[in-house]
Amino acid sequence: MKRLFVAIEIPENVKQNLLTISNKYASLKINWVPKNNMHITVQFLGDTEEESVKKIEKKLKSIVEGAEPFYLTVENIIFAPPHKRKKMIWAILGEND
Repeated sequence: MKRLFVAIEIPENVKQNLLTISNKYASLKINWVPKNNMHITVQFLGDTEEESVKKIEKKLKSIVEGAEPFYLTVENIIFAPPHKRKKMIWAILGEND
């Protein structure tokens, strides 16, 4: 079993800005994500059988093949997950065509 999610890579300049913010608040008792682990989660797939991984990977590659760059707008920043012990900071994104 693998714990999977579908994610979008964050541009390097955005990662650097987030790193600057985390460095500013380094004294807080927060476990900041390393820059190389920063991403946007599109869909959490959960525990997935090993034999399904290649099929999922192939399907995702066919979906993004030839995809054009796009822009996202941050509408809100929240502590998450909702209704549970907060252990992440989430950016709530606006709709995008």
